[in-house]
Amino acid sequence: MLDGHTHREDFAGHKGTIGPGDLQWMTAGRGIVHSEMPVKLPREQEDERAHGLQLWINLPKVHKMCEPQYQELLDAQIPRARPQDEFVIKVIAGDSHGVKSQIYTRTPTMFLDFRMDKNQTVTQTIPATYNGFIYVLSGTAYIGDFNSETEAKERPTASAKTASEAARTGFPVLQTNWADHASDDEDASTSLHT
Repeated sequence: MLDGHTHREDFAGHKGTIGPGDLQWMTAGRGIVHSEMPVKLPREQEDERAHGLQLWINLPKVHKMCEPQYQELLDAQIPRARPQDEFVIKVIAGDSHGVKSQIYTRTPTMFLDFRMDKNQTVTQTIPATYNGFIYVLSGTAYIGDFNSETEAKERPTASAKTASEAARTGFPVLQTNWADHASDDEDASTSLHT
């Protein structure tokens, strides 16, 4: 959750309210009926909006009929990697710089939230078999090299196959197949510059 608060509940009895920085991870499995609704705020806070990100991930065939599962972490419970003093990486799912998420995923997943000051560089290793994307929420990011720029925009997003296409179109989502950048037996890495 980025801003505001959302209340969630499902027919299995799981329920909770999350606020800024918190996360919920739901595995639908064989099916789950649930609701997610913005929390009604007192009159003095009516301008606060509920703003968050959702990532939907397909389950492997072997897990399609698993029991539904719900996981919730408050912001303070989400582990953080600090490879340098100038930035922090919230490890929502997967791992980064030796820090592993507490969230259990049945599909191998990396969901990382990078917070960086201007003029910083971070390199993130990504398994060669992963597909991925980078979503820039604010500021400007250079992916791979300084000729591959993308900026956050206040408009619908689209995906690009290369960083240069993302820069040319101005869309803030970068999507790539990491296997294009590594051999079959090695992981790839990409650099993010702000």
